[in-house]
Amino acid sequence: MDPEILFKVTVMKHLTRFIVLSFLLLSVAPLWANNSAVVLTYHRVGEDSVPSTNVRVEQFEEQLDYLEKNNFNVWPLVKILDAYDQGETLPPRTVAITLDDAYLSVYLEAFPRLQARNFPFTVFVSTDSVDKRHKGYMSWSQLKALKDAGVTIANHSKSHPYMVRYLEGEDEKSYRQRIRDEIELAQQRLVDELGVTPKLFAYPYGEYSEEVMAVVGALGYVGIGQHSGAIDEQSLRLALPRFPINEQYSNINDIALKLKTYPMQLESQSIIDPVWLGKQAPQLEILLGNSVTGLAELACYASGQGRMNIEWLDRKAGHFAIQAAKSLSGGRHRYTCTAPDKARRYQWFSQLWIVPPPDSVPSDRTE
Repeated sequence: MDPEILFKVTVMKHLTRFIVLSFLLLSVAPLWANNSAVVLTYHRVGEDSVPSTNVRVEQFEEQLDYLEKNNFNVWPLVKILDAYDQGETLPPRTVAITLDDAYLSVYLEAFPRLQARNFPFTVFVSTDSVDKRHKGYMSWSQLKALKDAGVTIANHSKSHPYMVRYLEGEDEKSYRQRIRDEIELAQQRLVDELGVTPKLFAYPYGEYSEEVMAVVGALGYVGIGQHSGAIDEQSLRLALPRFPINEQYSNINDIALKLKTYPMQLESQSIIDPVWLGKQAPQLEILLGNSVTGLAELACYASGQGRMNIEWLDRKAGHFAIQAAKSLSGGRHRYTCTAPDKARRYQWFSQLWIVPPPDSVPSDRTE
């Protein structure tokens, strides 16, 4: 059987109520609070004309200073994942820094500031932007200088497409082949120009779907999103969360709170696929793990709509349902749930939702 089909059939059962996630997770006993890491992601640094994807230089320096002064252990993302694979325990306050798209400001502004503090980081590259010498992007020689300095360079696709969208007239087979090509052709360019490159894949725009995860998994990559949350050895390797940082979300107190988060343990959730085509907002049912504490202060939010009502189906078992009050408009949305532990560190869960344009969805998949 085609490995992608086998992977999809075995792993992705998003239409089944209460998908048990244990077969997607490592069997190591959870160390929820002390074996987690927070991954931060940036795009541009010091490009003030594009605030939605930029942090100002002074904001970036303040955040790096906070990490340094508070003794955070800044590790490469690959080192964190390798530690999990080896069953090792991370030191407290472990953080990874990533930057997407290979903008020139990463080389000019971020790199010297990170290098001065000996902070490792990862740059995710969409190779067409480099090959075509797009204005405002790094060159291969600049990327090689980063690689030679110990920076991890990894895959962000060939052309940076909206990967959950079908092209006009595209069937499932040709769609899946296009997604494979986006990943594998970009990986080959990275290898050709820079040598050995880890099989990490950051989804363009942070968008992924059941179908895209199936391709990424079959090709042997770790899939990395932009939905918020921390990671640990139990995290789904096809959709690792990161906290995206930009000018609006750069308040140092908010970042300090996020740096102290760890993953909320879930036994199951009723929907995994982020792509949502329903007329009403999705209702998500969650069964929490036994280690989750602070249920009296559990709070869930829908992006752009505020706090959601929690319908307890079985409070003692940690079984509840949430649904945004209004339908989801086109684009990206999130449901986020948090609960404080006794040390006032927040357990964090975030579910991405994507409402694609109607003309990018096959007619047999619309309601």
